[in-house]
Amino acid sequence: GRPLASLPPRAQRTAASIARVAARLSRHDGGAWTNLGLALAAVGQPDGANLAYRRAVVLSPMSAEARLGLASTQPEPAEAIGTLRAALALGPQLSGPISAIYYNLGNLLHHNRHRAGNLSQPWPAQPGSGPEALATPPAPATAARVTAAARVTAEAVVLFRAASRLQPSLADAYYNAGLAPQQSHIDVPEDSLAAYRHALALIPHDAKVWSRLVTTLTWAGREAEATHTVKAAISADVWALPLQRPSVFVLGLRAQAWHATGDYRSLWRLLRGGHETLLAA
Repeated sequence: GRPLASLPPRAQRTAASIARVAARLSRHDGGAWTNLGLALAAVGQPDGANLAYRRAVVLSPMSAEARLGLASTQPEPAEAIGTLRAALALGPQLSGPISAIYYNLGNLLHHNRHRAGNLSQPWPAQPGSGPEALATPPAPATAARVTAAARVTAEAVVLFRAASRLQPSLADAYYNAGLAPQQSHIDVPEDSLAAYRHALALIPHDAKVWSRLVTTLTWAGREAEATHTVKAAISADVWALPLQRPSVFVLGLRAQAWHATGDYRSLWRLLRGGHETLLAA
């Protein structure tokens, strides 16, 4: 069948009604309660979905799908993270979309890295992905916060890599494995480049992956390779507008001046010739 999210609202409400009946008729079937949670979430009833997923976890404790659903309805990140950690602690007994557990836990950790506190836990050290890669911040309090966030990001990267090993077609896992350490300033360029190239092999026309690949090459001092990459992306018509090209980062690339483009001229007219105003903005 079609995913619930792709159905019109009326069909979603009908699916939720059917799921309620199924759960009542199969009170001890964890799958029926998981389906009810999914249906209630689709029609905008997160509290009811949360209760259904809790029932599903009790009935089917080894179901990755039930635990994923429960985490998705928990408003507090720390609570959702705890749910997914508990799922991974089950080890090989866990069944279902296990790669999604790793991927979603990685996302939760990285997006909440500045609230580190109870989010982090020890993981095997990853070369170039630990807090030792950070420059020393000016204040001890700042250093502690940055180090805690870096540790959380390092764990997230391990989780993204695990997700991509379990599901090699999961392009976003590769992309996030490259992006997360860069956002926390603990990246090793070669690792990020390898991650972006894996993602690009799966989604060859994704503009954001091309852009990150180009900028990472540039930051690594590989301008000639960055220039070649930009030209390949332009030939493939990756960027819809010239202004989306990361050409400003590439030394020696012949590109049209940004203020000579049609995009700029329309803004210029809007500001009635206020060139300095636009530049300041």
